[in-house]
Amino acid sequence: MTITDLKLVKTIRQKINLNYVVRSIIYSEDPNTLFLTLRGGGISIYDVSDSANPILLIHWDEKPCRKVEGQDRKNNLFVVTDISRGGLFLFDVSNPSNIIRLSYLKLDGMDSVLHARIYETNNKMYVLLSGGFNFKTDKPSDLFAVVDITNPKNPVFVSKINTGILGTEGISIKDNYAFLGGFMSSKYSVIDLSDITNMKIVKTLDKPYDCEMVSEIDDEGILYAALWGDKGGLATFDISNPKKIHELSHVVSKDMAKANRVNIQGNYVFIPLEFEEGGGVGIVDKTNPKKLVYVKSVLNIPGVSKPYCLAVKDDYLYLFSSKTNSMSIMKIIKK
Repeated sequence: MTITDLKLVKTIRQKINLNYVVRSIIYSEDPNTLFLTLRGGGISIYDVSDSANPILLIHWDEKPCRKVEGQDRKNNLFVVTDISRGGLFLFDVSNPSNIIRLSYLKLDGMDSVLHARIYETNNKMYVLLSGGFNFKTDKPSDLFAVVDITNPKNPVFVSKINTGILGTEGISIKDNYAFLGGFMSSKYSVIDLSDITNMKIVKTLDKPYDCEMVSEIDDEGILYAALWGDKGGLATFDISNPKKIHELSHVVSKDMAKANRVNIQGNYVFIPLEFEEGGGVGIVDKTNPKKLVYVKSVLNIPGVSKPYCLAVKDDYLYLFSSKTNSMSIMKIIKK
C-alpha cells in the first residue's frame, strides 16, 4: 500500500493535559499506551487501544509544575528530563493509570536537560542526556551527560563532556556509540561510550543542513535524522561502523522546514513540521534509504500551530500543537 495523504478526523483540545506537548511515544512494552511529556507542565498518558479515540488515563505533575521534555522507557522504568531545573525523574509505569515516582536527581552544573536515551552495558543501566538550553536565559548548552540508573531509586551522576555542539538535542545509540546533534549547530558527532567515565568524540560530520538531528534507527540499522533548517527534511546515515558514519541520502524542502522529530512506519517516515505559524506533517518514502523520496507535506491543518511531535497507531496519526494545546487525530490515507 502507498501512503498518499492525511485526513483530519477530529481535534482534542485540553489546556492542562496537552499543554505544549514536546515528546509523544508509544513504546513496544505497551503498544496501546501513549506517553506525552509537556513543556507546559507534567506527563499525560493516553489509552490508544481504540486508535481513533484516545482516552486520558492520567496527568501527572507537581507544584510548582514540572516543565519536562525528554523521555525513554525500559521495561517498566520510565525516565523523564526536567528541562527547567536540570534534573531527571524516574518512574515505575507498570500501571500507566497510576505511575509511581521512584526518584529525582538534580544534576549539578547543568541548568537544563533536554533529551534522554537509556543505555545498557556490562549489567548496568544508564541514561544519556543532552543539555539543550538554559530554560530561563535561552543560552544554548553543549553538554552531554550520563547518569547511572541501575538502582532507579538512587540514580547517580557519572560524567559529562563539552561537545562543541550548541544546543545539544537529538540522541541515538548503537552498540557503545551515541550519535548527537544540536539545534544551533551543523555538527553531528559520534561519541564513544566504551568508558562511560571518560567519553570521547571519535567522529564529527559538519554540513549546513545537519541541524538538531533528532533521530531514530530502523530495523535495518539505518539512522534517520530530522533536519531542522528553513529548508528542512530528513537524512539517512550508514552507522554500521560508527567511526566511519557517512550520509546515504537527504531530502530538504521549504515545505519541510523545522522538521523536528522522526517517526518511522514501515517504508515511510512522518515528520512534524514546527512552523511558528501553522505547521503540519512531512511524509518521506524510505523504501530505498540511499535515495529518499519526498512524498508531500500536509499543511494548513485547521487548529494546528507549531506542532512539536507526533505519534502513529494503526492507521491514525496524532499531531500535537504547542500553541493550541491540542491533539489532531488524522487518518492515514493509503492506496
